[in-house]
Amino acid sequence: MKPAGRRVLKGVLLAVAGLLVGICIAGYYLMQRTLPPTEGTVVLNNLQHDVSITFDSLGIPQIWAENETDAIFALGYQHAADRMFQMDLIRRLSQGRLSEMLGSVTLETDRRQRMIGHNRLARKALEQLSDDNRTLLQAYSDGVNSYFVNCGSVPFEYKLLPIDFEPWTVYDCLTVLSFQTWFSDALQNRDRFYLELLNKVTPEQARELVGEYPDWAPSTVPYDFKQSSLPHSPRQPAIRRAAKTLSMDGSNNNTNSASSSTPFQQAVAASLLDSTKSTLTMSAASNSW
Repeated sequence: MKPAGRRVLKGVLLAVAGLLVGICIAGYYLMQRTLPPTEGTVVLNNLQHDVSITFDSLGIPQIWAENETDAIFALGYQHAADRMFQMDLIRRLSQGRLSEMLGSVTLETDRRQRMIGHNRLARKALEQLSDDNRTLLQAYSDGVNSYFVNCGSVPFEYKLLPIDFEPWTVYDCLTVLSFQTWFSDALQNRDRFYLELLNKVTPEQARELVGEYPDWAPSTVPYDFKQSSLPHSPRQPAIRRAAKTLSMDGSNNNTNSASSSTPFQQAVAASLLDSTKSTLTMSAASNSW
């Protein structure tokens, strides 16, 4: 190769190397900006008194406040600092809105969650909240939103997705509460056990062993549906869980408008959901995130 050609090639290689180094530096800087502060002072308008958040040797935070409202505000602030993107995933999952974030890959999941009815339970609970509980949940939501407004940068996932973090609300707290309660119950689903029990003992004996779902407990099945002609049996708890998918939530959100999913969106969905099973299950425990 002629000297001139070698100089050109060397220049191109140096330019490419410089570009790669620049990209690495920019990526590192971006990731650093997404990390929450663990020292220093942040001035916020929502607090009544000073609050301290300390971290032990494992990075686990402890909140020190003079009253409950400030403590709950700080809890929301720190939750958003540590898990903003995961919080948004669970919120959208509970409300049947994942497809706004992840595209068509989660359409079926959204349909199923809307039929289960966490939105309905949250709207009902919102109307029945005591003033004290509403105040605390609002303080938590204000803490979440305060971190979002004051953070250096949102988690990097938002840079690769067609949405941004939406302000947190009391309604969001209640839909997540409904989902987490339902999910914990789903982990312990014993429908098959109930069915096998009926084949081994009399209906009266099975009713004594299993019991019925209490009328005072929340249910995603609308009242008029529960009063319909479902056959009575000692498997009533299982019947009610199975029947949850028969009532569609009248949400105004339209998941049919979701676009096709990118490889990154598919990877996020795969990390959140276990697509190998017919019923919705989380792929791993929350702390493995």
